[in-house]
Amino acid sequence: MRAFLAILPTKRALASLENIRTQAYPYRNYLRFVRSKETHLTLRYLGNNIGKPSIDLVIERLASKIATMSKFNLRIENAHFGFPDENWPRILYVSVARAEALDKLSKFIGDIVSDLDDVEQYIYDSGPVYHITLARAKRKLTRQIIADIKKRIKYAELLEGFLVERITLLNSTLNPVGPRYSTLAEFVLR
Repeated sequence: MRAFLAILPTKRALASLENIRTQAYPYRNYLRFVRSKETHLTLRYLGNNIGKPSIDLVIERLASKIATMSKFNLRIENAHFGFPDENWPRILYVSVARAEALDKLSKFIGDIVSDLDDVEQYIYDSGPVYHITLARAKRKLTRQIIADIKKRIKYAELLEGFLVERITLLNSTLNPVGPRYSTLAEFVLR
């Protein structure tokens, strides 16, 4: 099973993210947009071959811990096309501000999966880059197209943030038109 833990934006936040999609839409021949209902912030990618016993352990461990964690706010920062050090951008995304609650949750998730052999393990040099992917480049783009996309999204209006009320464990099924997600479990924050 291909699975990951995610935060799903609220309906209001999704509507705000549509502003960026609208600005980038003229470049639809170059970009594959993430469907609105599949938009998410990945907290932890678990891997491509996670067995049911590991999924069950993740659910059990998360359920007890998440029940003690409070809801928290995420702040959306800016729209970007490509990560800072990337010469040939591949993703259109919004950055999400680092937050103590988000870092704490990310660390906790890392701790609960560290002993599971079929879960991919990550070591971050400077911590995870929290972001919400909105589109991916279909192919390598010219410098002019890259500059045009960056210019169009620069002034898109964004909602400042949203309240995180739950964490979702998603199964990802790959197909020719892109991944499709189904919910394996939801964990409600108090």
